[in-house]
Amino acid sequence: MTDTRNESLTSVCDDDTVLARFKGLGLSSDMVVELAQMLARDELLKKYDFDNLKPDVKGMYRIWVDDEKSPNGKKRLYAKNIENLKDKVYQHITGRPGTDFKITFSQAFEEAQKYELTNTTPERAVSRSNTIDKNYYEYKRFFSGSEFEKRFISTITVNDLDEEIRTIMKTHKLTKSTMGSLRGLINMTFKRAYKMGWVEENIAQRLIWRDYNRFLHATVPPAKRAYTDGEIIQMVSADRERQKKDPAFITAYAHEFQAITAFRRGEICPLLWEDIDFERGIIYVHREQLDDRRNGHKQVIADYTKTHKDRLYPIADQEKVFLEKLYKIHEEYYPNSQFLFPANTENGCITCKAVEDYHRRLCKKLGILVTNDFRRGTHAFRRTRISDIVNETGGNVVLAAQMYGNSPETIRKHYYTQDSLENQREALNHRKVI
Repeated sequence: MTDTRNESLTSVCDDDTVLARFKGLGLSSDMVVELAQMLARDELLKKYDFDNLKPDVKGMYRIWVDDEKSPNGKKRLYAKNIENLKDKVYQHITGRPGTDFKITFSQAFEEAQKYELTNTTPERAVSRSNTIDKNYYEYKRFFSGSEFEKRFISTITVNDLDEEIRTIMKTHKLTKSTMGSLRGLINMTFKRAYKMGWVEENIAQRLIWRDYNRFLHATVPPAKRAYTDGEIIQMVSADRERQKKDPAFITAYAHEFQAITAFRRGEICPLLWEDIDFERGIIYVHREQLDDRRNGHKQVIADYTKTHKDRLYPIADQEKVFLEKLYKIHEEYYPNSQFLFPANTENGCITCKAVEDYHRRLCKKLGILVTNDFRRGTHAFRRTRISDIVNETGGNVVLAAQMYGNSPETIRKHYYTQDSLENQREALNHRKVI
């Protein structure tokens, strides 16, 4: 059985057509192997008729598989649903760890990561791999080197999990955001362990997460993470001075554009002139530049935005003046480029890192505070501009969400500044005197 299994895996993974198709998408070698193994799994399971299985009186799905260790050469596997049964059959065929093996919390996390990496479309694989890298970073921060990660996941109780969370909260100053990361790691690990049959119950579902809120550290208010109008004027003025001295230096234009529009860096880089409709007065935002960390930080342009929602941004007076200026620069220095912000890169456009590095140098020169503690980088432009729109429209978060590609709930949580409080105070002052 082992030889047959290896031959099946090899035949799929070595299929030149399959490998060429995956590699043509710009995926890393590791991701190509993962996707090829998924095809191998499907191929191995074809010999079993899962479609016609019916649950027994106990609600279990059962199927016979070949087993060399059994006297009659057969073994019956069962599970609560078809997907779990497929996993158990695959584990049996390939010899992967199943319920008869001791799986640690660390190993269960790795399995959850592998599943997350492959459970996506090829077009969104780069974005998913970056999420996986972030998960590894957070896991290392919370669990790496601990006794907890060595525990067999089947022996971990709800009380054990609760105690570990409280220990982590004593060691790290967790905010609401970082607590969300910890919760995500725990949930995904136990969810996958349950699906694989390594635990009888997903005990993470029994945790009362709101009980931990009293131990969270306060986050920095959105107003402090935004730039003041004075700071933005300083930066834009410096951008324009640099443009006068070096008209072909496209990074200064990209930075000014971000300060004006508050687009995400990844949305600015791949903008094309065909995305600018002067007649209708709109900018079509529908693509994003991604940093493929697993493939040497290769810059990949994806046909979707961070929230996977295309949007139309209105060209107001400031945007119109800027775009007309930029168009003249293109005519003189970049007549053959389709990008608003061209550069000598593989894709032909500026990179996110170039804009961020320029921003940091500029802020240092101007004496404007930039810190990683509460993400006061170029993203802070969004906090300022979105708050401006919310305040100017009397609290219309839906309108701001349409313009900037956030959900109304995200804006309510993260983008209100002191200005909006002043508007609210003014409304209260107009009440009838009691």
